[in-house]
Amino acid sequence: MFLPKRISNPFWWPPIAVLAGCPTPQSLFAGSTDGRVQLTPAWLPRPMTLSHLAIPLQGVGAGDLIRLCVYSDNGFTPQGGKLLLDSGSITPAASAANVPNIFQLPTPLRLGKGIYWLGWMSHNPSTNLISQTASFQPLFNDTGNEMMTGCHYIPSGGFGPFIDPCPTVTRDVFGTVSVIMMRIKSIDG
Repeated sequence: MFLPKRISNPFWWPPIAVLAGCPTPQSLFAGSTDGRVQLTPAWLPRPMTLSHLAIPLQGVGAGDLIRLCVYSDNGFTPQGGKLLLDSGSITPAASAANVPNIFQLPTPLRLGKGIYWLGWMSHNPSTNLISQTASFQPLFNDTGNEMMTGCHYIPSGGFGPFIDPCPTVTRDVFGTVSVIMMRIKSIDG
């Protein structure tokens, strides 16, 4: 895939599963009262600067809060990766199906070429993320890259700031790929 050295208009960049064209149907992944942090990998083929994150949500109610994050990769896992972005508490808008909430980053985030981990948490179990979930058993278990289908951790304090560095994560067996999109402000190399 060819990407221009500079762009004149911002565009959206998806997580790895969407780039790979994984044959997975959409489903809803519920938020939780325990502050579960759901993480999914994203691959940047070149250094890029992000200006916004977008997340498709359903079931948003009055007073609901979410948080978004970006972790660095630590060998095909976020575990031990540095927290690069914590959005702080955000009040999402109620939106129609497949219409994402778009959040501007406080300052643009410059990332190098490589894998990053996008995450979210909600304090309300009725706030659902539209996600991609595998409806089939994998043909084989890729020993060594098990986290690439998605993973999560549950912070001991529940909903609140993300933990830095990323703590021990649990693999999502069939993959719950959070469809968090990144808006590219510029391609930097």
